[in-house]
Amino acid sequence: MSGPNAEAILQTWLDEVIVQVFANDFDGWADTMGCPLVTVSCQGRSVIGTRDMLREKFDQWRTLFEVQRVTDMIRVAQHATFVTEDQIHGEYTTETLSHGQRIIPGFSSTITLTLQGRRWRATELISGMTGSHRHLLHAKPQGNAPS
Repeated sequence: MSGPNAEAILQTWLDEVIVQVFANDFDGWADTMGCPLVTVSCQGRSVIGTRDMLREKFDQWRTLFEVQRVTDMIRVAQHATFVTEDQIHGEYTTETLSHGQRIIPGFSSTITLTLQGRRWRATELISGMTGSHRHLLHAKPQGNAPS
């Protein structure tokens, strides 16, 4: 009998996280993130070290979904390997859609998942979202603005 498949674990984690964002389930989403969570993006390196900081990141994703009317975010594990028995490093692609239309170009990211207790949690993320699209995460809803 073979052990767990790193790519399958990563895909399950990716699917779970996006379901929680769509469901506005901060507690469930936060449970998939390690603290600290090191993130690297076009804006540089940051460390999310508190639950309040996780809340801010979650709210940014929810704002993106609301403002851009995101109906689907498809994230697919491309490659994943066990670094140790309790750590996985992997790569995945992301497509962000609104009613079948791509909102931003697809991008690839890398992630490290660490088994903490019995839970796989993200502990490092290198985002492939380009700088020209980062503004989407910081847009604020305009209330009843016309579509």
